Amino acid sequence: METIDQQQINIGQDQQPRKKELLFSGGAGAVGYQMGYCQGLIEIVGKEKLKEYRVGGVSAGSAVAGYFLLAVYDQEHSMKDSYYKYARKMFEKSNKKYFGLFTSCDTVRDLAYMYWDLVINNPNLPSLKDNFHLCMTHLQGIFSIKPLIVNEFLSREDFGEAVSASCALPLITTFGPCRKFRGNRVVDGGFTRPIPYIDEDSEKVFLNVLPDFCNLIQKMPKNISILNITSKSDVLFPRDYWLWSEYWSDEMYLKGYLAALNDVDAIKQAFKINEQQ
Repeated sequence: METIDQQQINIGQDQQPRKKELLFSGGAGAVGYQMGYCQGLIEIVGKEKLKEYRVGGVSAGSAVAGYFLLAVYDQEHSMKDSYYKYARKMFEKSNKKYFGLFTSCDTVRDLAYMYWDLVINNPNLPSLKDNFHLCMTHLQGIFSIKPLIVNEFLSREDFGEAVSASCALPLITTFGPCRKFRGNRVVDGGFTRPIPYIDEDSEKVFLNVLPDFCNLIQKMPKNISILNITSKSDVLFPRDYWLWSEYWSDEMYLKGYLAALNDVDAIKQAFKINEQQ
């Protein structure tokens, strides 16, 4: 099996690759916590500083990365707004036909369609191609899997399928063993690129909402600062990573926000804020 450190496949190339990346781990049902933490992070770091970074996500983190980009560039959409208007829908009973099993990817796809409609003609946002990417895992054969990095999206439908494919856990978030993206068999990007960087040489900040052992599959990339955003919280794996209910997720959002406010020093260190003053 070729590992993720031997080869990756890129779809879409930047004209001028961004040398700083802000990266979002997968987190399944902890997406509310992740979004709350990001709201606090924006308040601490500031939007102008965060515009220096392109964002990249894997699994549920790809959705969080998209909402984060919107919050940084558009005054009308904070992380809190996007959580309550959009991401929270993943936890609502009407979107959990089988108690959260099998259909989550379809819900994520529909949310991605809504996101596309928000951003595609938004004059406040820069192009997705130069500022956003996601990772999925390409199933090339029984013994060959590779990370598939996508930062160019052809249409609303293409974007929706890309985000949902990045979250595809076989027989858990989707029916069947995989999903299809542009004719390729794909699954969750966390299997091959849990730290979803696009540029080996970039300066990276990684927001990790998962326990450390979930990222052991990947060789640690260089030039990286890691914020383990649940390390000081009472969030437990796997208990708190399921899609329990929207009210439970609301509590997770608040926990994430308060965690960021308690991590001010670590956040400033990761973004080298004190060094520049």
